[in-house]
Amino acid sequence: MAAVAGKDGLLKIGNDTMAEVQNWNLDASAEMLDSASLGDEWKEKTPGLGEWTATVEVSWSMGDTAQVAVQNAFLNKTSVSPKLYTNSTNYYSGTAYVSSLSVSDPVDGLVTASMELAGSGALSYN
Repeated sequence: MAAVAGKDGLLKIGNDTMAEVQNWNLDASAEMLDSASLGDEWKEKTPGLGEWTATVEVSWSMGDTAQVAVQNAFLNKTSVSPKLYTNSTNYYSGTAYVSSLSVSDPVDGLVTASMELAGSGALSYN
């Protein structure tokens, strides 16, 4: 199987492609519940609840519809529907709330923003 170049990825919020994305990162995990009983020699695990978060770093642009949507969702405590593309056709998606928004304005560089999306419900892959 061939490697996939990160340059072909993108992020959509709803149907709007987010501009100036430098990178995104997706973390998904599931609780592992201990289901061992007295007398067992080894722990047994049963999957419990899953969760996911995504972080996005961008060059800040309030002229971009998707960046504005994420900022407004954070300010209004509403959800967004991100699609995190790894290539032109495959992506992870779900519903998320914006759990943090950080804007950095260095004197000698570009204004950047970092956003954390906390999944609410299932994560899917298409």
